[in-house]
Amino acid sequence: MKSDPGSPTGSDSLIIFAKYPRLGQVKTRLEPDLGAQRCLFLYEAMLADCVERCSLVDCSRYLYLHGCDLPEGRELVQRLQNQTAPEITVCLQEGADLGERMWKAYREVSRSSSSVVIVGSDSPSAPLKFIRLAFDVLTEIPLVFGPVDDGGYYLIGLSKPRKEVFQGIHWGTSSVLSETTGRLARSDYELLPDWYDIDNREDLDRLIKDLARPFEGYPKRTAEYLKKIRRLSSNCPFLEPGPNR
Repeated sequence: MKSDPGSPTGSDSLIIFAKYPRLGQVKTRLEPDLGAQRCLFLYEAMLADCVERCSLVDCSRYLYLHGCDLPEGRELVQRLQNQTAPEITVCLQEGADLGERMWKAYREVSRSSSSVVIVGSDSPSAPLKFIRLAFDVLTEIPLVFGPVDDGGYYLIGLSKPRKEVFQGIHWGTSSVLSETTGRLARSDYELLPDWYDIDNREDLDRLIKDLARPFEGYPKRTAEYLKKIRRLSSNCPFLEPGPNR
């Protein structure tokens, strides 16, 4: 596990952007259904799965964390992966808002990478082929986005510095992607297939259905924890076993 974003092992780099998991600060929109403690455990499972899933993509990998220091970040990865974490560089997010933090992370990593893709940890069932496709697109086009249903994106990739895509965006709203692409020429970017983030109970219900079948990079920790919730839950009907689950 490294902590120097300037020394990747390949020309393509993948950045995972995530919050440090703290009680009451992650997956808060699910708290009315799950409670804060379960939201925390679910988020930790999704983050651990994301790190492991991304190890299947042939590139250098970075985990940029928000809301912690470097020792906490390194300990987190070791703890979530039971001391067997894939090689990943742990870094800290820096900046006043999400856009500035992503731009600074991109600038650090792009010093030694021709193409940089940034993903979050909120799409545990997104096909890994989307990340590989993003790198392929970036060999010909400077920008690539993976749209999500709520108007944001689950992935952004750059092969050239484009600071404007990170500035003046209303982060956390349904206009994130449209605001971003609205300042670009259509020939400057490509859109990947749509997917979804886990933000609310409808998203979680969709994830449970997606996890009913195996696929590359199957998020086993997330799947196991959701099964545990379904067994134990008495106040979360949408997670309880039913005839169609």
